[in-house]
Amino acid sequence: MKKIIAREFLWFLTALLIAVPMSILILGCFDFLDRQGVLSPKEKIYVTEFFLLIYFFSFIIVYIFRLTVLAIRVLVTPPPEQEEK
Repeated sequence: MKKIIAREFLWFLTALLIAVPMSILILGCFDFLDRQGVLSPKEKIYVTEFFLLIYFFSFIIVYIFRLTVLAIRVLVTPPPEQEEK
């Protein structure tokens, strides 16, 4: 049981770390990173809120992808053969 909890905790941390570059890339696609300090205070708040929203969705997407890969692995892996005594 401890091994399962430790593995899930590591996947949780990995998903948190992977979500950061994904969020930055998405902000770059929306051209929020090229302004070089010419944002008004309201725009800075908007960009920060947008980053947090994208970060949350990126985390969810990474975790759903991880669960999908796990489900496919379980379905594809054949059951272990039982030895007859």
